[in-house]
Amino acid sequence: MVEGFYGAPWTHPARLSMIRFLGANGFNTYVFAPKSDRYLRSTWRKVYPQKMRDRLSELIRAAGQSSVDFVFTLSPGLDISYSSGADQRLLVSKLREITEGGCNWVGILLDDIEPRLNKASDRRRFRSLAEAHVSLLNGVFDEFVKDGTRLMFCPTYYANDYLGEKASESEYLRDIGTGLARRVDVLWTGGKVVSTRITKEDVNEFSQAIGRKPFLWDNYPVNDYYGRPRLNIGPFEGRAPEILPLLAGYLSNPMNQPEASKIPLLTLRDYLEDPSAYSPQGSLARAARKMFSGGSPYDDVQLLVDCSRASPFEHQESEGLRRVALELMRSFRDSRGAERRKALCSDFSSRLRALVNLKGELIRRGRNELLLSELEPVVDKVKELAELGIVCLRLLQALTEGNAAMVRHLRIEVRKSLELARANRVQALGEIVFDTAAADMGLPPVRTESPLIEFCRWSLRASESRARFAPELPET
Repeated sequence: MVEGFYGAPWTHPARLSMIRFLGANGFNTYVFAPKSDRYLRSTWRKVYPQKMRDRLSELIRAAGQSSVDFVFTLSPGLDISYSSGADQRLLVSKLREITEGGCNWVGILLDDIEPRLNKASDRRRFRSLAEAHVSLLNGVFDEFVKDGTRLMFCPTYYANDYLGEKASESEYLRDIGTGLARRVDVLWTGGKVVSTRITKEDVNEFSQAIGRKPFLWDNYPVNDYYGRPRLNIGPFEGRAPEILPLLAGYLSNPMNQPEASKIPLLTLRDYLEDPSAYSPQGSLARAARKMFSGGSPYDDVQLLVDCSRASPFEHQESEGLRRVALELMRSFRDSRGAERRKALCSDFSSRLRALVNLKGELIRRGRNELLLSELEPVVDKVKELAELGIVCLRLLQALTEGNAAMVRHLRIEVRKSLELARANRVQALGEIVFDTAAADMGLPPVRTESPLIEFCRWSLRASESRARFAPELPET
């Protein structure tokens, strides 16, 4: 696992908990690379305060006790002078302070920086960015190889298709492969920054460019690229089993929410243990139940997962609710389907009330308080949407009965509930929106709404129409 996301870094207790989780579940590596830790990136020249150094030492000890390799990284690429001996000595000194504390694996991450030499002194000394990177990395490697310390490197071009270049045509990657010491691990995120599929061909293309097996940095379940808050708790998918022997290692970049990240991490464990027998949905069900420590009934956990399972791999969620909502809308348009409509209303109402009560049930029976706190925004949004659906049902019932006064009253209530749900930017229950910048990362342009929002809009249009229930149905 690599703590390599943007946003607020994890707390110290969360990191200790994750290290213990990794060791207990067959993982063996923790890469410390939070993008927002200024001592690693924006102000990498500054030494950690004593309190933070003590915490790093505790993490290294905890990792050793859990049979987990702790990898300490620095990201100096924003302002380092590659031609400066002073900068290189400072970089080595900061890394050595950590290795002397028991860490035997370090990393230099030069990702997400401008792909050019910005300093005049560097342009005079080096022909290219790749030559500067090779010089820096080989210098660091020479300092640590005699101590048996391993070195990890993230290049500026870290995907097959990135910044307008293909790996097979990248002079930067070819120069890295030719000049970089062979024992330096090179990180790679797949065909894209966020790869929905990773194939044998993807690995081979990048491997040929860098002259070694790549070390996969899988950008899942990381969730820092959404335009609105969303949890990625769906299972790992789209990784061909044939890629595993072709990799030097496999890292997963988790979410800003450490406990919720453990759910998909458990599915990755299942996949890596036996790819041929891996069942994404079965693994997800087991992982979710395990994270709730058996405290919540199976139905509650499954309901929660169904409300927040969409991911870059699978965009659909709450499909059962969507189907019932669509059938219900169709039934209102059929004057002969009174009995069918009654049964569908009952089914829909039961589903909605279960969603309204979900938070209370999870709190009452759950044992993992940190996980519940991370999930709270999701279940709050689910409750708001479910309450919206219930008010819409009441509106349709009043419309069926011809109660004009109640219809006018409930239309006001529906609009209020709709405004409340829209104001809450958390994505759940069928809503999924990728930020516009996500397209550059390889993500598809997805923008879907909750079936309950669709049901609400249809209900309002139906109540406005002279021919009741005549509005067009939402697309399936």
